[in-house]
Amino acid sequence: MAFKFIHCSDLHIDSPFKGFSSVDNPLAEVLRKSTYQAFQNIIDLALKEEVEAVLIAGDIYDGSDKSLEAQLKFRRGLQELSDAKIDTFIVHGNHDPLDGWSASLEWPERVHIFSGSQVESLPIEKNGVVKAYIHGISFPKRDVKENLAQKFSRGSGEGFAIGLLHSNVGHQSGHDNYAPCSIDDLIAGKMDYWALGHIHRFQVLRESNPAVVYSGNPQARHMREAGEKGCCLVTLNEKTVPLIQ
Repeated sequence: MAFKFIHCSDLHIDSPFKGFSSVDNPLAEVLRKSTYQAFQNIIDLALKEEVEAVLIAGDIYDGSDKSLEAQLKFRRGLQELSDAKIDTFIVHGNHDPLDGWSASLEWPERVHIFSGSQVESLPIEKNGVVKAYIHGISFPKRDVKENLAQKFSRGSGEGFAIGLLHSNVGHQSGHDNYAPCSIDDLIAGKMDYWALGHIHRFQVLRESNPAVVYSGNPQARHMREAGEKGCCLVTLNEKTVPLIQ
């Protein structure tokens, strides 16, 4: 059995993109829209690859008081996925905690947003067969210093087990130490794959048993975030190392 999905994080939709004041107006407008376009590119990839799910590991928006424009554009992309029968699983992070302002939007049918009170485990079924369980928890507020990874447990569910978490694994310098944890904490949860957010650089911290991966952000927000950006196209297969593209 195989399970194919996209793992992305730190979309920072509506980010002000630092350095606008020194940029010519036409280019400034391109940069202003770049976070929206990066998200749409992820939607297009999900449709092209016919994935079974899209996992978003926090910081969808740049701030807790996200703009209505950002929320509507995000919802529009999720509707495209739902219409194609692709499930989306979302946790919120320190930039977009659950206690921030949100418009009263009705989310598409196949969108699942994890609460901030406890780890939830949600199944993905195809043709009556449970392919995977997605385990996740959102930030209820911005300053989460608790080790959330220790709350995760695989349980006895069928299929693959995937942890969706916004966290600083290994106390990486240069990043706020939100929901800090260690690799050993993640291993103890007995997941097959950890879809992580918060660090804005693609990193594979562990290749398998479990795979522990930061997708990085899909669009750089300032000059210090150089290098390739995007998302992870992941295929899980039984008894083999995950394929991460």
